[in-house]
Amino acid sequence: MNFTPEQEVLRTIISKCWNDDLFKHELVNSSDPVSLINSIVDEKIELPEGIEMVVVDQTSQDEIHINIPAEPDVLSAELTEKEMEMVTGGSMNELRLQLTNKPKFSCRNVKPNVSSRRFV
Repeated sequence: MNFTPEQEVLRTIISKCWNDDLFKHELVNSSDPVSLINSIVDEKIELPEGIEMVVVDQTSQDEIHINIPAEPDVLSAELTEKEMEMVTGGSMNELRLQLTNKPKFSCRNVKPNVSSRRFV
């Protein structure tokens, strides 16, 4: 299965947290989670100006978490051809959901550093 760079970063973070309790604790309690994440991945996270990353531990078997994202600005979003067809076809709610599921961060490729490892 091919992952986007953003999906690969998320996969690496989650796997690392599942296998390393100390890392998970540090990540959840970090005031700068982006720097901590960037220390373990090849594709560096870049957040848009004014956006903050919040990390929440949702591993408890006794809780169910529902994350309600901000509604996307459909009118100013860059849309693919398929998404444009949804707009002209009147499927605005479906389009909003698709745009909501797009990553809010981007990745840039950097030369892998010797201490950088992938955790699977």
